[in-house]
Amino acid sequence: MGNFNRLLLLTLLTGSMACTQEKPKSKSIDLADLDTTVNPATDFDNYANGGWEKRFPIPDEKSRFGSFDLLADSGELQVQTLITEIAAKKQEPGSIGQKIADFYNTGMDTAKIEADGLAPVLPLFDQITAIQSKEDVMKVVADFHSKGIRPLFSFFSDADQKNSTMVVAYIYQGGIGMPDRDYYMKEDQQSKEIQAAYLVHLQKMFVLAGDDEATANANADIVYRLEKRMAAPSMTKLEQRDPHKTYHKMNLDGLQKISPEYDWTSHFQSIGLQNPGDFIVSQPKFVAELGKMIKDISVGDWKIYLR
Repeated sequence: MGNFNRLLLLTLLTGSMACTQEKPKSKSIDLADLDTTVNPATDFDNYANGGWEKRFPIPDEKSRFGSFDLLADSGELQVQTLITEIAAKKQEPGSIGQKIADFYNTGMDTAKIEADGLAPVLPLFDQITAIQSKEDVMKVVADFHSKGIRPLFSFFSDADQKNSTMVVAYIYQGGIGMPDRDYYMKEDQQSKEIQAAYLVHLQKMFVLAGDDEATANANADIVYRLEKRMAAPSMTKLEQRDPHKTYHKMNLDGLQKISPEYDWTSHFQSIGLQNPGDFIVSQPKFVAELGKMIKDISVGDWKIYLR
């Protein structure tokens, strides 16, 4: 749920507190964001943004900081205030307020989280351990998707990019642990250092899951190899800026045709879509490679990846 929707929901729950207070008005154009000492004909960027850059230097923890980032941070603080107020009060049993409070307090109970250790994910590990075939791999992937876990690819709903009156399903590239494909594919020194550090991270995760060092190292190598293969046919961020390149509407037959090795019918049925209708495949090349990977990669390696 986006910040606006969370804020709207919580405002309703708390008696529309936001409507009872005078809100400071934001300026459409704040002259303080300009640097009028600069000639716009010579350096328009500095003229338009110089004041903002002086007033709001990029924080150490961010890679960018514009007006929308400031708005997002402000929204997060408002949401946090509303949630903590709800969590601190006794809520009516079964109400949305109680659900919000329980969810928040559960996440904030770090002592219990540490005490529970791996216990909350052991049922998922048991599902993975029980996998015996490629069909089982795809069934577990579908079940994980129904739980909000997204191995291999992402599946979500959004407005149809060519018909805003419709909401459609999207299949989108995914399955990797680093931010995007270039993290895996670039060969410069900085990228190699990031790749090595990510491999160490994978190894540590397997150790925390109970593996010895040697097994953790071997498993990390397998996961990294699978992720790199998924990264290779993925679109770059630059390619994804072209809306025509990420819009490929098709039905189940069309999807099965470009990726015949994957049982898409079973996947949709498992997540509760008996008749998915038309949907958007954002990266057909990625989906085609995913089918080939299902065929090529052993069940044992898929189990390690899913774990």
